Amino acid sequence: MKKDVTSRKGEVFRFVVTGLAAAITSFLTDTLTTYLLQKVMDPKSLGIRAIATIISFIFGVIVNYILSTKWVFQNVDKKEQEKHKKSIGVMFVVLSAVGLGLSTGVMIAFKQIWLSTLNVNIDTWMVIENLPKPFFQKIGAWIKGIMISRTFWLFAFSYVTTTIIGLIWNYFSRKKWLFKEPNKNGNNKI
Repeated sequence: MKKDVTSRKGEVFRFVVTGLAAAITSFLTDTLTTYLLQKVMDPKSLGIRAIATIISFIFGVIVNYILSTKWVFQNVDKKEQEKHKKSIGVMFVVLSAVGLGLSTGVMIAFKQIWLSTLNVNIDTWMVIENLPKPFFQKIGAWIKGIMISRTFWLFAFSYVTTTIIGLIWNYFSRKKWLFKEPNKNGNNKI
């Protein structure tokens, strides 16, 4: 019994580290994509948000899948996993998409709450007006502007909350449907 608890704690720890790695990858991809798209599109365009979300989702799922299959879920029947590799990959993406839908729904709710109660559009957290021209001054002013921006902190709170909800969904859905522990008699259906 003690070994089960210890191995479960290790698995949850590895899952959280993996989730954080995927979330950081997703966040950085989202930020970079948003920044680049704002150079060629209207900074307040909903298209930017949609494109950035899709691209960051793809990168986050790739990181998450690699780490989950290679490192997180170790107490699974490796032969069964290998035998059903394609279906596991498809289900992994489907479960991740459901998690994305759940997280997106929560983020939309936050956006509406902040817009209706505080008149703050959190999608504009990266837009800082009138930055100085030299590159390093520009970056420093941008970071300073963001760090003192109420919009950024509302966005950060919303993003962290939706990430936690996504982590919980992803762990339990993957544990239930993809990375099951072998039965006592040694077989495991996927």
